[in-house]
Amino acid sequence: MVAGGPPVPADDDVRFLVRCEFDEFRRYYREAGWLPDVGEVEEMIIRRDPDALIVFRVAGRIVGHAIWHGSSTREMRAGDPRDANDTRILEGLLGGPAEFAELHELWLVREYRGKGIGRRFFDFFEAFIRSRGFSSIIYYAFDPAAVDLCRSRGYREAYGVETVGRMSYVLCLPLLKGPGQA
Repeated sequence: MVAGGPPVPADDDVRFLVRCEFDEFRRYYREAGWLPDVGEVEEMIIRRDPDALIVFRVAGRIVGHAIWHGSSTREMRAGDPRDANDTRILEGLLGGPAEFAELHELWLVREYRGKGIGRRFFDFFEAFIRSRGFSSIIYYAFDPAAVDLCRSRGYREAYGVETVGRMSYVLCLPLLKGPGQA
């Protein structure tokens, strides 16, 4: 938990919004200091499907974001094959070849960490992904707080995929069908 900073926002003060004007997102990204700029892959994902970007707003200010995309055990994105180890881990978690929603990137401005926004985001995200027809979420995480949060939500896990030069946990949540869904 990050000490100090803004108070814990009330549930109705936090908004998770699908889509954001890209230049506004880029300004937030640069100001937050994640990297000098949005990565090429992340920009491609967002430009292909603007619904792939979810921003977190408190009092109108962007304080976090998530980028997601449809994926499969064989390809990260259409035409971008996975390596054999990644495919093996994913098929083990999913019970064989499958399609799923991949939570590609998740960031929250440091001063808002430890205030329950991550839990609220996952409540929103899991319902959103279910409404899009996906039956599973995969999330590659290396941050201990993110891994702990996913464990508390029932995500199954595997370990052993190298991403951006470090080992990541591969977390998987099978989504239960909601009322009226086949």
